[in-house]
Amino acid sequence: MKVIALCVGVLACACAGQGPVPQVTPAIPRSPYAVFTGTVALRGEIAVHGSFVDALTGRHERCSQYVAGALQATTLWVVPTPGSAPVGGHTVMYTAGVSNAPPSSGFHGPGTYTGASAIMADLIIDNSSFTFAAIAVIHVAGDASGTMSFTGMLDTNTNAEESGSVSWTCAD
Repeated sequence: MKVIALCVGVLACACAGQGPVPQVTPAIPRSPYAVFTGTVALRGEIAVHGSFVDALTGRHERCSQYVAGALQATTLWVVPTPGSAPVGGHTVMYTAGVSNAPPSSGFHGPGTYTGASAIMADLIIDNSSFTFAAIAVIHVAGDASGTMSFTGMLDTNTNAEESGSVSWTCAD
């Protein structure tokens, strides 16, 4: 008992006048590469609205490289996607971007892409599959943020139409 009392006394004396004990906050590791934060808003057969974080699209590049198209895409400069993470209570996956194949003009940095250059190839919402958008517009800003809107995706089972938009920001 005397030893414990002595230790408490020594600690009290050692800490006297030093103020409150500082709180230690663990460091949160950051990705050295592009991480996208975005929102999805879908309307039509299945309505969805929610946000997502995408660390895969820019997994080997920084935002400045992504927006410049510095790492050559084989067939498609890709729009950020939620992947398999839930969005507004739904699983939403899609393949969208700017094609490098003719008749597309290919990705050439910030700007607006339409027609054969802007592709929304497929969309899966939960267990429903939709194919090719009649119209897609992709706008990419100089800071690697952007928007995409599309109409005319058709459910492969019901032929019901789905339209929507995606917006995103980029941070290194």
